[in-house]
Amino acid sequence: MLENADDTKDAHVSERPAPEAKVSARTGRPLISPKRGQTVDPAQAKLAHTALQGHTALAKDDVDKIRAIMVAEVEAAKKGDNVDVSLSKLDDPVRVTPTLVVKIVEARNIMAKDDCGTSDPFITLVVGGEKRKSKVVFKNLNPKWDQTFRFDWPAKPHDIAIVMWDDDSNEADANKAHALAPQPGDTANADFLGKVDIKAKQLQQIHKEGRDKMSQFKISDWPVSDTWYKLCKRSIRSHVKGDLRIQLSWENAP
Repeated sequence: MLENADDTKDAHVSERPAPEAKVSARTGRPLISPKRGQTVDPAQAKLAHTALQGHTALAKDDVDKIRAIMVAEVEAAKKGDNVDVSLSKLDDPVRVTPTLVVKIVEARNIMAKDDCGTSDPFITLVVGGEKRKSKVVFKNLNPKWDQTFRFDWPAKPHDIAIVMWDDDSNEADANKAHALAPQPGDTANADFLGKVDIKAKQLQQIHKEGRDKMSQFKISDWPVSDTWYKLCKRSIRSHVKGDLRIQLSWENAP
């Protein structure tokens, strides 16, 4: 535990120098690799997060290490340890290839699935063969994620399949404000909250409109399409309500 028993111990801890980040000989970036469930020193996590800022791409081994930190932070938070959870909010890294950028911003007026009259929503996204999952926002019917996900933008685009779920696996820790969603594929016990399907043809139209605006106004940054999408049922028996705000844009796209 990182909590201190008295003022003397607080002073002692505050004078301790910040730990030095381990640096990869190949990439020159900081590498931290805690074991699963290990408490992460907040200063060390903060140092890694700061050092990673500004990098446009991450090697797979670095991504694995960041994921390990994120898992360890959540485990520590469940135990009540005071840790820095900024790495849990890390967006997908920028790519050098044509990229579809999907930002899950927020939702409003979603269905309450828990006995206490709230839900613990998280989002799954599938584009072609790529899958992503957002963090969980506990006890909230108007959740905010502000998470950015990046997908390949091929010559023949794919549909975007987005599903909102109510996470039941962390109900015992619902007093925590944020945590990572269960590992990919662990949605068997989650309650369905609604879905949004954005077809490839619709994406191509949004892409064209953005490209036309760039030409018309002679701007270099892709205009962001900011839209509230109605959450839809997956069957006639689904109980769904609310809307999901999604921002779409492109990077390095023709």
